[in-house]
Amino acid sequence: MNASIGQPARLAWVALLIAAGGILLSTPGAQAAANRGAVLVKDINPGRSGSTGSTGGHLTNVSGALYFSADDGKHGYELWRSDGTRKGTRMVKDINPGPGWSSPYGLTAVNGILYFGADDGVHGWELWRSDGTARGTRMVKDISPGPSSSELNRLTAVGATLYFSATDGTRTGLWRSDGTEAGTTLVKQLSVSISSLVEVNGTVYFAGFDGRHYGLWRSDGTEAGTSLVKQLSSLLFGLSDVNLNGILYFSADDGVHGFELWRSDGTEVGTTMVKDLIPGPGPSLPSDLTSVNGTLYFRGSTGGPGCELWRSDGSDAGTTLVKQIRGIRACDLAAFRGALYLGAEGGLWRSDGTPRGTRLVRGNPSGRKFSVESLTPAKGTLYFIGTDKRNGREVWRSDGTRAGTKIVRNIRRGRASSRPNNLTAVGGSLFFTAKDKRHGKELWRAGPKPCKTAKGKCRKG
Repeated sequence: MNASIGQPARLAWVALLIAAGGILLSTPGAQAAANRGAVLVKDINPGRSGSTGSTGGHLTNVSGALYFSADDGKHGYELWRSDGTRKGTRMVKDINPGPGWSSPYGLTAVNGILYFGADDGVHGWELWRSDGTARGTRMVKDISPGPSSSELNRLTAVGATLYFSATDGTRTGLWRSDGTEAGTTLVKQLSVSISSLVEVNGTVYFAGFDGRHYGLWRSDGTEAGTSLVKQLSSLLFGLSDVNLNGILYFSADDGVHGFELWRSDGTEVGTTMVKDLIPGPGPSLPSDLTSVNGTLYFRGSTGGPGCELWRSDGSDAGTTLVKQIRGIRACDLAAFRGALYLGAEGGLWRSDGTPRGTRLVRGNPSGRKFSVESLTPAKGTLYFIGTDKRNGREVWRSDGTRAGTKIVRNIRRGRASSRPNNLTAVGGSLFFTAKDKRHGKELWRAGPKPCKTAKGKCRKG
């Protein structure tokens, strides 16, 4: 073979090898590696303006489909849905036609149907529902007739029923809905908007005021079955959604001890303060209440430096400090693979509920070189927002080991931050909003693609 023939032949072989490499890169192993990264789902609003900004987002999982609020630059903030692919990401309906915003908020899944508040430009912000199709997206009821809004808030699913706070213009209180206009009714009139709706074994608990009593209330969905459980200070704040063995745990102030940890079985006598962590009126401010294997964990503050991790079995003696961890700005708790994980300024921690068993997974306990927040489990992976000097603020993943704790992708590259937000799990996938150097804040996905969907319902395929 002469040289003039051999060179083209060698070039042909190189081309074949490149093609083969392309084939090899599409093998399941390579695809799995690619799936572990983060990809832009769709550039909904082309350019650097972004589609989710500070007003949009509200990412919500409904039967395996992702719903969110976005602005494509033409229709204003409207309801969108996504199956994790560019083609499968679309606006559900232009509720407020044209450039006007319907600004969907409070997105809540109830029995496979999405409920939310929206303004169609005629009725003000009212209750809407959607099955994922334009035709199946409609206003449930004009609760406050005319252009005035019903001040819809605290949407909470209890079985196949939606509970929420609203006003019809004259009456404010607890409402319920079965998704029909006739079935959307006032349960109990109260003097002010209720807050912190929580469901425990089919019963709704909330903080409310009837004009005489402010405190913890409960409801079975009827006016007669809606009553004050225990009067507490008007400073009662955020119930945490922790149903541990049929008991509701929450943080409240009785006007004497400051904000402390409380528990309730739904009766007045069974609603008691668990422990006064700071004796007297000083508040310990229990927060991030998290249940792991029948034990309650929470973040307290008794005056020491850093983040105080506490655990409780519901008794005074059984409520103890586990460990004091450096981290003021960020201190998030999450249950993952049967253990408690905690994100703080020092890094990612794991705890079995003992001081010795509370250890750093990855980070620096003596400094702020790596901070962790927004812990979000998605099947076998724990996602979170991590910030370090090398990558800025980006999305990370962990399997619970140091080696398995790593950045998903440096979206902005270098030290600049992509400012990820709205971390939401859909099966084993993670959706979030972020911005890179070419695009404004848009929808991103990490992990495997979620299953295909039809009319808002997840199906295998």
